[in-house]
Amino acid sequence: MGKVLRIFAIALLVPLAGIDAEEHIAMSKPRMLPYDGMGPMEKVPINEPSGMVYHPGRGTLFVVGDEGRVTEIGLDGRFVQSRELGKADLEGITCVPATGMLYVAVEGDDVVWEVAPETLHPLRSFTIPRTWRGKTVMEKGGAGIEAITFVPAERGKGGTFFIANQGPKRKSREDGPALAELLLPLEGKSGGEATMLRWIPMKVPDLSALAYDPRKDRLMLVSDTKNLLMRVTRDGRIEERYWLPGKDQEGITFDGDGNLYIARDSGGILKFVPR
Repeated sequence: MGKVLRIFAIALLVPLAGIDAEEHIAMSKPRMLPYDGMGPMEKVPINEPSGMVYHPGRGTLFVVGDEGRVTEIGLDGRFVQSRELGKADLEGITCVPATGMLYVAVEGDDVVWEVAPETLHPLRSFTIPRTWRGKTVMEKGGAGIEAITFVPAERGKGGTFFIANQGPKRKSREDGPALAELLLPLEGKSGGEATMLRWIPMKVPDLSALAYDPRKDRLMLVSDTKNLLMRVTRDGRIEERYWLPGKDQEGITFDGDGNLYIARDSGGILKFVPR
């Protein structure tokens, strides 16, 4: 009987040979989200929220929407300020804690705007390269950027930005779901072109939201059609997957206490507290 069990165990393991860690996780069942939902928290209507970030210096949330507006609200949902940045599809927003500056990802144009948090006035603009190592990785007219987050350097000052490419509107070998690591000058008066440091293809479709969790030093990545929140290393390796409640999740962020906020494109910002 023991010999039969050993043979059966080996048979189970053989199909896994050649499957990398990300594929193995993709085959496994996602876990339940380790947070308790607190329900909607904003007290003012925000049309089609598509990106969100917690600002540690101001203790507030900044939210962007598809119609070019950025809105600041308190953690209690109160309205602070709002400004329209132009007729642009704003899909993601992040901040650099050391400077306090906001950085907004614009879909379609595939640019990043630097925005002053006190006035919500755009200061500089950076274009994102569409090619990586001689190949087109972001097609003009494709789905484009869906999210952005800042990751501090492991040692010393500075850091880099990660963006999420949603994937193609049409079948394409190159313009697929991916993470890209970008370098932007955090100081200066002029914009220019961002430097693409890495292009990391992902095997999960329809990437829609991205945040950096400093407590775990990991990226948190969302696929809204799959209703998944994924914990991802800086090199794109998926470590864990969680089910997300609801649908149309297009923005996530963590506040200073580790609470999770989710913005839904269909409307509403939900707050979750750790269990």
